Amino acid sequence: VTILAGKLRHNRSPPTRNVTVQHNILGRGMGLAIGSSTSGGVSDVLYYNNTMTQISGFGQGQGAHIKMRMRYGGYVKNISWID
Repeated sequence: VTILAGKLRHNRSPPTRNVTVQHNILGRGMGLAIGSSTSGGVSDVLYYNNTMTQISGFGQGQGAHIKMRMRYGGYVKNISWID
């Protein structure tokens, strides 16, 4: 599950706000991610009751990933993981 906020519309990147990701069972892959496109900003995200069932290969472990491209800016704030 990936949350992005970086596609330009009329030369502006709209923010992604007030997102809830809940009750997922995730198998092989990267797990829960924010970015790397975050130029519009990401805020107020709640991850609730998500289960990861498998471990990926070397360097590809599951979990929570927050990725940003420094040259594009943006922000990530008010992120919560529960359960």
